[in-house]
Amino acid sequence: MRLTIKLSAMVAMMCSLAMLLMLAGSALSFFYLEKQRIDNQMASLSTLMDQVLLTEPPHSVEHWLPMITRSAGMTGIDLSSGGSTLYRFSLADEGGADDRAQEYRHRHLMLLHHPDIKLTVMYQDLFSAENRSTITTLPISLVILLMVTALVVSLRWLKRQIQPQENLEYRARRIIYGERDPVGKAAEEWPSLTANAIDRLLKDLADAREQRSRVDILIRAFAARDAKTGLSNRLFFDNQLSLQLEENQETGNQGAVMMIRPPDREGKDALAADTEKWLINLISSLAMRYPGALLARYFHDDVAVLLPNRSLKDARTMAGQLINGLNALPSRARHDVLHIGICLYRPGQTVVEVMETAEQATRSAALQGGNTWAMYDSRVPEAVRGHVKWRTLLEHTLNTGGPQHFIRESFKQDGSVDHHVVVNRIIDGAHQLTAAEFLPVMQQLGLAARYEQQLLTRIVSQLGQLPGKMAVAISVHSLLQRQFQLWLRNLLMQCEKMQRKQIMFELVEADLCQHLGRLRPALRLLSALGCDIAVVDAGRTLVSTAYIAVTPVSVIKLHPGLVRGIERRSENQLFMQSLLEACIGSSTRIFATGVKTNLEWQTLLDNAVAGGEGDFFAPIQPFDRWLKKYSLDVTRLV
Repeated sequence: MRLTIKLSAMVAMMCSLAMLLMLAGSALSFFYLEKQRIDNQMASLSTLMDQVLLTEPPHSVEHWLPMITRSAGMTGIDLSSGGSTLYRFSLADEGGADDRAQEYRHRHLMLLHHPDIKLTVMYQDLFSAENRSTITTLPISLVILLMVTALVVSLRWLKRQIQPQENLEYRARRIIYGERDPVGKAAEEWPSLTANAIDRLLKDLADAREQRSRVDILIRAFAARDAKTGLSNRLFFDNQLSLQLEENQETGNQGAVMMIRPPDREGKDALAADTEKWLINLISSLAMRYPGALLARYFHDDVAVLLPNRSLKDARTMAGQLINGLNALPSRARHDVLHIGICLYRPGQTVVEVMETAEQATRSAALQGGNTWAMYDSRVPEAVRGHVKWRTLLEHTLNTGGPQHFIRESFKQDGSVDHHVVVNRIIDGAHQLTAAEFLPVMQQLGLAARYEQQLLTRIVSQLGQLPGKMAVAISVHSLLQRQFQLWLRNLLMQCEKMQRKQIMFELVEADLCQHLGRLRPALRLLSALGCDIAVVDAGRTLVSTAYIAVTPVSVIKLHPGLVRGIERRSENQLFMQSLLEACIGSSTRIFATGVKTNLEWQTLLDNAVAGGEGDFFAPIQPFDRWLKKYSLDVTRLV
């Protein structure tokens, strides 16, 4: 309850109680004094009548008794003895006696010296008289109205006085709930010293968070970046290529590797250095057209390009665009600038074999002279899909129910299942297309939102039959669309609260950080509906960890490249420690993905990871078979 409401309620209650006590005391005092006055008058009248009857007959009182009764407020006297009336006198209106009988009271008095004579006095009741009730209650009504008016004015004044404390309390509440950046100082806050102290602490906290973010970026750069060019280093490139070869061994897919080498020059002038920088920028801009592409400084001035799930046609296209881009250089600097070697990696190869193949292709291009590219073996069979084939395949998949769903279990430290990850693959003949391969094409063709709506509709419809929490990957580009947000909100609002708590949305870290400002309203909406937010592929790109403090992220999943061989890579362990420190003060947990060996898992446990997933724990299994198995287990338990 707000402070103003508490104080207002307390003041109103105290004023009402004081008003009630004052009215009750005044009424009791008035009643008591009026009764005392009437009793005194009655006693005086009975004494006077008793003394008069000692010396005079009863009818002698008619000369002076009306004046006394009129001045005392009495309206009638009845003097009787036995059954006969000795004297009767009345001032009441005879015509209105029946209507106004309730205004009169009767008092029977005994005479001390004449016990056989009874004196009956009739007097008017001032409390029930209609002709006097309004006049009597008018002052009290005015007092009550005045007190109520004063109370309202006092409460408004109290609210204005307490508003600075309310502003300070509201800001403190927002800070407790986890808000940091948008919590600014209000126009008026009191106590001012407390408000200034909070501002100082928030500023220091923001500086510390920014400094820690810079340290995290430096640690990431140390683990994956080349200090000279800012590209990825050789170790990170080999690690990513190794992961691609492992995945391709399971799915049968392929990709391309390009080796770009400038010619050796003993003495490089300033023009050559500028050309080298320009060349790196050109390669980076061309690689951005291919989602998932990776650039690395491999050896000396050699630049390696990894094109996952791409064909030789894509690599040849990029090489041709790169050579054509050299026309922007001066004529004396564009001759013999680079040699490009292209090779295709296939399932069953190792990193050494692939890079040796790319090296031989680069040497072949150097022997040709000039700016050219060469391919090591053009007879290598490749699966090439153009836009028409891709669109036909994807639309057919969506029209027939969508990709095939698989389930991968994610485990905690104690070995219990934390949540289940939905893995999607498209079966194309003998090949399985992973989400990393078909999702970029879906985004290019504008089918990503339709695919994710179909996926979420199926998962949500079966939440009542699914155990625990289900993690579903959605793209940031779809979540940024207003129409998709409204559709997702309506879909989740149709579910029960417990079912919404079963859903975990996975977002790629690089895309989340790139569109963080625009995504925050959508993330707050999902969190308010009870859904969890998970960030995947953490550590793959060089981004800040500041999003942990400003978004409701419950789980951060490390990229498999950081997990692979982590027991031998101290820089990856250092990065994970920095990520754990960035999560201090929040409920965010760190999970590892792609765990292959027991040694990797033990190293992750030593570094306080909360859980993990991968082939070390359990292989993926088809969604329908897993759901059927779970249903049978539940039936046996029942």
